[in-house]
Amino acid sequence: MLTCDSCGTSNPAGQRFCGECGTALARSCPTCGAAAPAGQRFCGECGHALAGAPATPPAPLGPATPVSERRVCSVLFADLVGFTTASEGRDPEDVRDLLSAYFASARTVVERYGGVVEKFIGDAVMAVWGTPVAREGDAERSVRAALDLVAAVAELGEAQQPLSLRAGIVTGEVAVTVGAVGEGMVAGDVVNTAARVQATARPGHVWVDETTQRLTAAAIGYSPAGSHALKGKAAPVELWEATRVQANVGGARRIDGLEAPLVGRQATERSLRELFHATADRSVPALVVVSGPAGSGKSRLGWELEKYTDGLADRLLWHRGRCLAYGDGIAYGALAEAVRQRLGIGEDLPADAASQRLVEQLAELVPDEARRAFAGVRLARLLGLAHPDDPGGTLERDDLFAGWRLFFEQLAASAPVVLVVEDAQHADDGLLDFLEHLVDWARQVPVHVVVMAREELLERRPGLGLGRHRTTLPLEALDEASMRALVTALVRDLPEQAVTAIVAQAEGNPLFAVETVRSLIDRDAIVPIGGAYHLVGEIGTLTVPDSLHGLLAARLDALAPGLRALVADAAVLGPRFSGDALAGVSERPREQVEQGLAELVRRGVLDVSADPLAATRHTFTFGQGMLRSVAYATLSRRDRKARHLAVAAHLHDRAFRGEDVAEVVAQHYLDALEASSATDPDRADIAGRALDSLVRGAERASRSGAPERAGSLLHRAAGLVVDTDPARAAELSVQASLSWAHAGDHPRALSAAEEGAALSRRLDEPRAVAAAQVHQVRALRMLGRLAEARELYRAVSPQLRERPDLDTVELLGQACATEAFLGDGTAARALAEESLGLAQQLDAPLDQIANLFLTQGIAHLFSHRVQQGLASFTYAGTLADRVGATSVATRAALNVSGLLTTTDPAAALEAAGRAAELARLHGHRESLATAVFNGVVARLATGTWAAARAELDVAMDDNGLEHGYLLALRVVLTALAGDLDAAVELSAGLDELRRSDDVQDVGLTRWVDAVLASESGDARAALAALLTPGDGLEVVDESVCWSFAVAARAGLEAGDADGVRTLRAQLDAALDDGAPPTVLRGDLAAVDALLLAAAAAPDDEVEAASLRAVARLRAASFPHQLAHGLLDRAGLLVSTGRDPGAELTEAVLIAETLGAADLRRRARVLGVPELVAG
Repeated sequence: MLTCDSCGTSNPAGQRFCGECGTALARSCPTCGAAAPAGQRFCGECGHALAGAPATPPAPLGPATPVSERRVCSVLFADLVGFTTASEGRDPEDVRDLLSAYFASARTVVERYGGVVEKFIGDAVMAVWGTPVAREGDAERSVRAALDLVAAVAELGEAQQPLSLRAGIVTGEVAVTVGAVGEGMVAGDVVNTAARVQATARPGHVWVDETTQRLTAAAIGYSPAGSHALKGKAAPVELWEATRVQANVGGARRIDGLEAPLVGRQATERSLRELFHATADRSVPALVVVSGPAGSGKSRLGWELEKYTDGLADRLLWHRGRCLAYGDGIAYGALAEAVRQRLGIGEDLPADAASQRLVEQLAELVPDEARRAFAGVRLARLLGLAHPDDPGGTLERDDLFAGWRLFFEQLAASAPVVLVVEDAQHADDGLLDFLEHLVDWARQVPVHVVVMAREELLERRPGLGLGRHRTTLPLEALDEASMRALVTALVRDLPEQAVTAIVAQAEGNPLFAVETVRSLIDRDAIVPIGGAYHLVGEIGTLTVPDSLHGLLAARLDALAPGLRALVADAAVLGPRFSGDALAGVSERPREQVEQGLAELVRRGVLDVSADPLAATRHTFTFGQGMLRSVAYATLSRRDRKARHLAVAAHLHDRAFRGEDVAEVVAQHYLDALEASSATDPDRADIAGRALDSLVRGAERASRSGAPERAGSLLHRAAGLVVDTDPARAAELSVQASLSWAHAGDHPRALSAAEEGAALSRRLDEPRAVAAAQVHQVRALRMLGRLAEARELYRAVSPQLRERPDLDTVELLGQACATEAFLGDGTAARALAEESLGLAQQLDAPLDQIANLFLTQGIAHLFSHRVQQGLASFTYAGTLADRVGATSVATRAALNVSGLLTTTDPAAALEAAGRAAELARLHGHRESLATAVFNGVVARLATGTWAAARAELDVAMDDNGLEHGYLLALRVVLTALAGDLDAAVELSAGLDELRRSDDVQDVGLTRWVDAVLASESGDARAALAALLTPGDGLEVVDESVCWSFAVAARAGLEAGDADGVRTLRAQLDAALDDGAPPTVLRGDLAAVDALLLAAAAAPDDEVEAASLRAVARLRAASFPHQLAHGLLDRAGLLVSTGRDPGAELTEAVLIAETLGAADLRRRARVLGVPELVAG
């Protein structure tokens, strides 16, 4: 007999666990599993240190009596199979590492499902659900945990050595020691029985008792494991083998028809799970793209992830949206679907009630009133609803994105958010842009986006699944072994010849195998018996179609005529529909439709699920998307036309979704038009309805932040009437151009504007031609084709100035920007004044006036009228804030910071911070890069170079902000720090910036080239970087302010004083009548002093100029420039036999503070190497 050290019960010899409390009867080494007698401190087999004291209960600390209570718990025992034998002869450290990985995995799995690990006993684990806190569904979570633990051990074995685990679970009443931690939490017969069930289970399987099976059968699949005699039990115990999770918690969304086991995709499923846990555990947003051909298992993986996460103990917020495969879909349709689910806004809810529901739900979800209003207005735009705080007008896409992102961030603050987007190969670009925005801009919140799509999505958007916080999981064809396992699991007694034929023809596509079996079910050759499918009829020689399309067509051909007609009606409705919608368009009695739907679901042609927003309504989808395509292809043109018109009428009559589905309605009218003949009397009426729906869809797309979609719809509308109403087509083309311009698609904007102008020219409407050409000017300017833009605006302006209107205002604003960026500040300022005066006379919209003030500020900026520029930018920002023009407000803040970098860098740093905050809030990535650029330049100017490098590193390396401006700064900083080779290597990435003719881009690359040449010792090249033929410096921007002195000193070092004088003259010409920026005034004085010395001017003139230069540089407070001026002064003192000690010492201290290699090099030349070591 063996006496239990824990409870004192006598147990039969050979028993491993106590029959009363479940405690191990003998200690074992946690490393190698060898027996460890009581009192032994080290393992006699492997030498591992054991617990310092025998495994007997410690003496009580006081007279207190333990508190116990009775609870219903689920107890799990799991044990590695054959591990002790497998460990023989292995290195003890390898054994220890393997066990440690197993223990860690077991604890992680148990705790994810809300269980508590009571103890590890050698290579066994005991866990409990129901204490210290009981939750609904504890029994189900224990079984889910056991299934996962079996899979985790098998995976661990793949990496280490073959391993398997068996598990037993029993649910019942136990004695619980309240407050106990670890061993001794629970005791009773349930514990002992669970250990016995585990010992009886087959390796690699989970067995449970009848109580556990009964409590969990709604969500867990089981097969009978037989009746077994267990030690300590008077009668045999009925046991069940858990096979898989088949539904959400409690059986929600359970599929009772044919569902294939998940075969060959386990590694991908594990990756999906762990990527989700990485998001949840680290509070880092992530985007996962699951990509594969039709039928490869994408939707199934999404279903497995949903079942898994639903069973976890911790709360999460699940969202799902599907992109429509009909036409081009609806802009942001899948996102709107997911938001409606979260807010409980059904598709058929009247508009007023839906708006009220939105306000009520946000009051609960978003506590802060200002954030709630901000998100509410933008969500209302997404859903096509009214909102009490909506100011009207057009909200920019980035602004809408910011509101939608805020909504998900608020949700994620309470629980991890999962957003699954299915059929994303049909997604509009706007939706994909938002998903990337959400992942890129959400900060420190667990938002997990899963995109399921066919391979063509990544051909269209190859970067979608690449980069920081992004992962792509491709689905390859299944191997032959996996396909055979799939087919034989579907039908247990299918003849080998049939299995071979299906596997051979399927070519690794699991859907092919499933649909082949469904075709046999349709023939009643296979029927469900006892929860499994069995062959009951003769199938003879199975003929397998040579393609999935052929297989699906054969399945549809086998349907009765009435069912086939119903499937055809459903195919026209789309991939997802309600029974009400099908009844509405099929012209059949409702009862007949319901019977037909039930039969189609039974046959697996359709799937059904309860609508989460209406408990009494069901939503139907095609079991496979290709089924819909095949069914649609069988319709005649006449039938297609009639059905499309019926669907369009049905959707048009739905009050709430009138605007929401306008795009889909338009597509139905267009398809009806295509199916009609040229002689049909209703053809013109159908075209008119299509045109109206396309325009409504474009308005909805524009309001919901999808201007690129709006442009496409408007362009399509123009094509409908190009022959019948060319004036209307011209108008629609211009509107399309404007939409594409807002979307940043300037090539398409230019093309559409050219089409509009050409149509108006054919109609001999010169004014309309000129109005269209205004949009051509904008597109040309945005494409960097500035000379062409100038030529066109000059040709158009006489026509529009003759009878000025808002088109004239727009043209003058575009002309002002064109001249500014071409470097003609005088012309730009004149155009700015004219455009602003006319805008106020015509009472132009405030957002247009704000943009004109912004353009005026740019004209002042390039003319170095600092105060006028600041005034223009500041007022532009004020107006933009008033009307919610966030893009203008952000650009105004950016220009303020850019203007101040060369005059007041401390203020510039503060302004750049404000601009960055605006850019982050509204998700303006380009603007954020510019704000960082301005901030880093300001830090360079103030002498905080370490902080400048740190800010640049965080932006580029940590936050993944890629921009040519930031790379150029990194090149300059790296070169000035003395790492010339690295700087040159980095500069290879500036090719795109070098190809630009934008004066700011040109100025920045000249700065880079001047610094690289100077630091490499090529003085002439440094001068040549700025000294260009022709007009020379087009404009003096902040980059030229920093590079002028570099190039001038290099030219003098090379002995080319004439070249420096030419550069100085070009600088004066570029300044026009504007005053030089503060930073440039000191450098101009320093270069002038050096030119006097080079010209052998009288000593007193050189001395005075030298002192004046240092004074100006000191007053300007730019440390790097001051140090160079001090070194200029030191050089003069040395050349005249005077002591340069004070100047050299100050310059070297600045050099060491900044880490400036260029200053160190110059100081060494002057003979102070001991001060600049390192």
